[in-house]
Amino acid sequence: MVCTTWLLGIAASTNQVHAEVSNYRLFKEAYYSQTGPNAVDLNFWAMDANIQASADYATSVDFTPPAPGLALSDVVVDGFWEVFIDFPTRSALDDAYPDGTYSYEISGGTGGTQSATLAMPVDFFPVDVPQFSANTFNTIGLADPGATFNVDWNSFTADDRGLNARVRFGLYDQTSGDFPIFAGNLPATTRSYEIPANTLIPGHDYELLLIFSNAILTSSAGFGTANSLVDANRSMSFTFTAVPEPSSLALAGMGVALLLCRIRQRSARA
Repeated sequence: MVCTTWLLGIAASTNQVHAEVSNYRLFKEAYYSQTGPNAVDLNFWAMDANIQASADYATSVDFTPPAPGLALSDVVVDGFWEVFIDFPTRSALDDAYPDGTYSYEISGGTGGTQSATLAMPVDFFPVDVPQFSANTFNTIGLADPGATFNVDWNSFTADDRGLNARVRFGLYDQTSGDFPIFAGNLPATTRSYEIPANTLIPGHDYELLLIFSNAILTSSAGFGTANSLVDANRSMSFTFTAVPEPSSLALAGMGVALLLCRIRQRSARA
């Protein structure tokens, strides 16, 4: 499974502001795998916190959750600090990193010692677990790579407090290591996405990703003009292999036929 927090942060890791702090964020996440048309497995829960700044502005971060959560201190590397911790249950996640107000303090660089806060609303996880439709799960691996394919999924009921609630959809090519599709800010009401013709490469292995995200993005929230993001989300993924080219299928069929012919010949000699 692709690390979905990396997918969530694609936009943040580009266009880095080379002065002061540009962003600080807090995610609480639930990770699922779709194992059948109507089958879903919960993998784990996680907390992810990060700060992005210019390389010389801060050298260390102190991260303090609401009591009785676990405080963390760590160094900033190349202008970026991040901690990602996974948990087997939601109660374990909430015990270590409760809902409430978090403090981020930077120090050691040209920015001196500064702090800012970010509040995770109580019980902010989406009520809906994302799930691709049975048709999508059953047929995408059989789809003609040269034709468009419509992916669809269940509805997402956004939390009213999630001022920037969104659906995120991604297609990850495991064979090449690329993301041919990443739609990071679809409206929460989005129920489908059209994969353009010739996006899928015959025979390549893919991971299909879907995220329901309750989020609050605040401009100039702290550290001067830094933007903040608090996000509680649930993500779903499953893997498939794009159908091979017709010529490849024909060659495979010829190989099977030849093998069966040899088996028959050996049986006749016996």
